[in-house]
Amino acid sequence: MAIALSDLVTQLSGLVPAVDGTPTNTQYQDAIKSAVRAFSDKAGMKRLHELPVVSGTATYTLPDDFIKEINLEGAFETAVKYPGVAITGNGIVPLSGDSRLTEEALYNGLTLTIIPTPAYTSTRYLWYKAGHVLDESNEYPYMTEHIADIIMVKAQGNAWRVVADRVIKQGWKYSFGDVTIDKSAVGKQQGEWMGKFDTEFDKRVAAYVGTQLRFG
Repeated sequence: MAIALSDLVTQLSGLVPAVDGTPTNTQYQDAIKSAVRAFSDKAGMKRLHELPVVSGTATYTLPDDFIKEINLEGAFETAVKYPGVAITGNGIVPLSGDSRLTEEALYNGLTLTIIPTPAYTSTRYLWYKAGHVLDESNEYPYMTEHIADIIMVKAQGNAWRVVADRVIKQGWKYSFGDVTIDKSAVGKQQGEWMGKFDTEFDKRVAAYVGTQLRFG
């Protein structure tokens, strides 16, 4: 199933209602996106990417949800080797010396650079840790309601920090129901009350990861 960002914003705005325009819709979105990244760092998905290596090309663009490598299949890991060539799914690949034995993969953001530059053309497989990212419909395509519930805990803490920041900077007072935040108490509240969301989030993630296969 997929979870729409707009639905998460609606849920968060009900839990941390805006007062005098704070938090704004953009701030709600940022609070959620930050929480999603925090969850992905702790409990990312394991995904497979087919890397179309082309002779003479060293740099490749990685998927948008890439966080870190788990395993990059060796250049000829699954090939049947003969002197000077390798038989692969792409046909016969000529080998140039033993430079492939000292190959390095360098990751810079969403760019992968293979050193030395490949002198072969072949499809390689990259297992990687993936995060939850928005698709073209502004939805998180692989997020379940269970995961969304965990993320919402962190998002609440992020949203309350936005409120606290305005209170501190402007001497502003936030009141909603039994909740009141003012400048005189915001430091203590931020450390004790708002911090409870971070603690609860960490506990929920630990319980979630405890049922998953650990990797990366």
